Amino acid sequence: MKWSLFFMITGLISISNFSNAQCFQIESILVDACGSPEGENEMVRMKVGNQNMNVNSLSISWPNNNFQGFCSNSQTGSKVAQMNATVLTCGYFVEPEFGVIPANSDVLIITSEDFDPSSHNYNGLQDTLVVIFQCGGNTQGHFANWTNSCDPLAGDRTLVISSGSSCTQTVTYNRCSLVNQMGGTGGSSAERDGAKVDFDVNGQATYTNEGCTIPYDPLLVEIDFLGSNGEICSAGNLEVSASIVGVYSNPVWESQSGSFSNQNGLLTIYSPDVNSTDHYIYFNIENGCGDIISDSLLIEVIAQPICSNGIVASHKICVGDSVELNYVSENNILWNTGSNEESIFVSKEGYYTVTASNNCGSCIDSFYVEIVEVDANFDLSTYYGPAPLVVEVENYVYNGNDNWFVNNSGVPYESSFLFDSEGTYDIELEKMDGESGCSDILIQTVIVEGVSPQLNPEIFEIPNVFTPNQDGENDVFGFTIQNDYTVEVVILNRWGNIVKEADIDVNAGSFVKLWDGSVNNSIANDGVYFYKLKVTSKIGSQVQDFQGYVHLFH
Repeated sequence: MKWSLFFMITGLISISNFSNAQCFQIESILVDACGSPEGENEMVRMKVGNQNMNVNSLSISWPNNNFQGFCSNSQTGSKVAQMNATVLTCGYFVEPEFGVIPANSDVLIITSEDFDPSSHNYNGLQDTLVVIFQCGGNTQGHFANWTNSCDPLAGDRTLVISSGSSCTQTVTYNRCSLVNQMGGTGGSSAERDGAKVDFDVNGQATYTNEGCTIPYDPLLVEIDFLGSNGEICSAGNLEVSASIVGVYSNPVWESQSGSFSNQNGLLTIYSPDVNSTDHYIYFNIENGCGDIISDSLLIEVIAQPICSNGIVASHKICVGDSVELNYVSENNILWNTGSNEESIFVSKEGYYTVTASNNCGSCIDSFYVEIVEVDANFDLSTYYGPAPLVVEVENYVYNGNDNWFVNNSGVPYESSFLFDSEGTYDIELEKMDGESGCSDILIQTVIVEGVSPQLNPEIFEIPNVFTPNQDGENDVFGFTIQNDYTVEVVILNRWGNIVKEADIDVNAGSFVKLWDGSVNNSIANDGVYFYKLKVTSKIGSQVQDFQGYVHLFH
């Protein structure tokens, strides 16, 4: 009585916040229908409340055309049979028995008994739809489609459906908002076919276009991540959720590589298995036909970087060289030099570390670089002398990788060299490190003079040692001469550098002071020095050349 009294007072109103306890709700209008004439193929879908409804109690106020009433006959029965023949799922069309629409039914109103069943697709129907046909007579459209000259301010169109005097719903759409099959507006007539308007319980319009398909509720499922993009550490977890439109049963999450905190809920926490790689998770539901409807998400598993926790490689380089260190990783890398490149060039000895990191952790690997120093070192017993001259090799440790050369010609290693002819000889040692290939070269020069003439002991004797230590004995290298001479003197060190050069005018019986053992006012080092003398007699200009070596000791 309260329900009836309410409507008696208010009269005809638009239904909002529909529930199955009320009369009905308009859910969808197929405005731009397929087939020709269009006015015979348009459709309206509505939901009946929890009470049966008599078809004859229904009346419709179309935006265009008059309402012709409803017909049920052999022609409409044939149309329903043709529609059912094309349904591939478990859905079914049925006309109301004895003109009564059962409570809670989904109803499809078709605008003419002359409807063309081949004009639309029914494949995806999953529920039973009660079909009622308006009687024939209207061939022009009952609604208003999009046009090029569409003015939104004048584009509203209103549909009113009533059931008796107590139950009415009014819905309104704007023809300028109708969309084509690409989701835009306009286009050819074929592209605009299928324009549909869905209404929620508050009468709010949503504009869609699914082509030449009847306006029924498809079962839709979509899953998504909550607060993440699907990337997860191998030991982590993430939240996922499912949203469903339509009637469904048996929801279940599935994965071959992990587990869910709530296997059957719309909200769950997913944990991948240890050591799993990228994989998909699935959410499955069943429609009214028992078919599985599913959605999936890609889980991208990020593994924690793995390092050797030690020295990846050791490198030996020669003095002055550099080496390229390479570290290939799919993670972010940072060298202790500050570089984040995969390759760096280094020339200093020591440890070089590289850190590999991502959102799930980090680890460190190391490289060691060793600089190999090779020292080609040896001494010779003498660097000057007359032929034949024997030169001993001193302060040298033989290495099987070493190479010896004399004047660029390879020679076998000997502990001494014999030079029996006058000339300059470069003795070269190429010292090698067999493992690294590093080398060093040292060249020492030996000067071999021709045979020295015999000194005339009656004229002078040249000493072969002196000790310039300022003790008053043998402090100067020189000799006593019996006649008048001029003496040209040149003294060289073991490397052939001149340390003293002079012309000396000597009278008979005088001491010829050749060298005091100093070089540039500094004391010369102990060692062997080579001298050359050119002695010229003042009488007769007789010339004699002398050469030899003298030892200097302090």
